[in-house]
Amino acid sequence: MVDILPEHLIHKILWYLNFDEEAAKTRFLSKTWLQAWFTCPNLKFEIGYGEDNNYGKIDKIMERYRERKIPIEKFALSVFAYYYHSLDFQLIDKWLGIALQNGVKVLVDFFYVLSYPLPISTFLTSKSLRELVVTGCDLMDLSLSTSQVDNCHSLRKLSLTNVRLDDNLLQSLLACCPLIIDFIIVNCHLLRNIELRNLQSIKSVSISINVHLIQSVKIQAPTLEHFSYTGCLRGESHVLDIIECQNLKSLKLSHMKISEGFLRHLISTFQFLESLILYNVCGELENFNICGSESLKVLGIQSCKGICFKFVIT
Repeated sequence: MVDILPEHLIHKILWYLNFDEEAAKTRFLSKTWLQAWFTCPNLKFEIGYGEDNNYGKIDKIMERYRERKIPIEKFALSVFAYYYHSLDFQLIDKWLGIALQNGVKVLVDFFYVLSYPLPISTFLTSKSLRELVVTGCDLMDLSLSTSQVDNCHSLRKLSLTNVRLDDNLLQSLLACCPLIIDFIIVNCHLLRNIELRNLQSIKSVSISINVHLIQSVKIQAPTLEHFSYTGCLRGESHVLDIIECQNLKSLKLSHMKISEGFLRHLISTFQFLESLILYNVCGELENFNICGSESLKVLGIQSCKGICFKFVIT
């Protein structure tokens, strides 16, 4: 029965397996599965703790893809390590380079050792890369040249979680990929002022902060349709400024302090706002009238202290 499955479905099954261990065993099922395993465009590897870290197996597979020029569409690498010396950064760079050479479109990297210097400038020269999802690495020792801007137009999604980068590097990175549609940034601790401007095609932005060192977040994006923001209730409140986002359709705010004036500004400014979700926000809003919004269809309020809305039906 397994032989009658189409190749694309077999490739999808292989994606949910550990490619160098579980997925490798499937090649013994039949010639169909053997061929699918040898040419699978989706690769996912995990490097574990300690000495048994699968470097040899992974390197052998990646060499085969390089030598035979087998296309790679999606590449995911998860690295777990207790100690710096247990990682071979040169090998990791090599595998990522092979994925880029073979036309990877989606690159997902989870590094549980923050010291890994991700070669981000190499990724931004790719003509095929459409999604870059990175968790846990260091960008601070790298520089982005403005000459690379013309080479980054393929990227549509950029997600950064627990990545070491500062305000200047973030601005340089965004300038290198002006056509991104989806941007996610989560708990990048060196940032102090997050500013998003001049993103010509941006549709969705998600920002999450769990430290109180952020001073301001400014969004200026006329094409923005979906914005999610998770702040930090500890320490001083910072400035959240959303301007020139006239096409905003959904807004989710959580873990932050808001004022009646701020919320009234949101309701009155975004004339196409259809969904407003407030989760664990606090503020002195004893009675707030939301009847000024004609487009609002969904209103969600959960775990919010000191907020009581007044609904008026006309």
